Amino acid sequence: MPKLEISKVHDAYAKGGECPLCTLVDAAERWYLESCLGGRAMASETRVLTNEKGFCPEHTQRLYRGHNPLGLAVMTHTHLQHQAPALRKALAGARNPGRRKAGLTALADRIRMLRDRCQVCDMLAADLERWTFTIVYLWKHDPEFPPRLGASRGFCLDHLRAVTLAAGNMLGSADLERFLADVIPLAEKSLERLEAEVLDFTQLFQHTEPGQGTEEQRTALSRALQVLAGRLMRKE
Repeated sequence: MPKLEISKVHDAYAKGGECPLCTLVDAAERWYLESCLGGRAMASETRVLTNEKGFCPEHTQRLYRGHNPLGLAVMTHTHLQHQAPALRKALAGARNPGRRKAGLTALADRIRMLRDRCQVCDMLAADLERWTFTIVYLWKHDPEFPPRLGASRGFCLDHLRAVTLAAGNMLGSADLERFLADVIPLAEKSLERLEAEVLDFTQLFQHTEPGQGTEEQRTALSRALQVLAGRLMRKE
């Protein structure tokens, strides 16, 4: 059973916004990236994970923009050393005339694996499993939580998928029906509201003075993109 993280979930709901899980994921992701460029970069257990998994393209780019190029270089060097033998074998196999198709497939699979594996993504996936488990647990066992859920804006689409899958695994049919009756209308209201708010956002560009519109209108685009993409929107 995943570990309950009740205080973190309550804190995320207290912050409001379009999706409490986006808030939790964003904070965890920023901490993981910062720690990978800090003392964590030299920790032996981190280096083992980095050698094996590396980072996805997005997290690689964010680490590159960070403050510790030396730490990133050391991790990259040992990752290359660890992965080079299998890559050289795959490269040689792709040039074998007798097994050309199989060799090319093996090379493509090896490159895809390197691109898709990421220790930060894996840690975030484990976190998300705990947080969705906690939300469903609180809904089931804490009578004060369903009203709090109902007063929220629900979830982004990706985290709606995650939390409903968790509910499907954790709840019996009657409880699942009640849970979906609490959650799905929030998503329907969110889509309707955001559609109107993004239209209002476009109308702001009819004005020439900066700062026109309310806070809700000025943030409508970033919030709508968050719901669609499943992450908080920030301009780097």
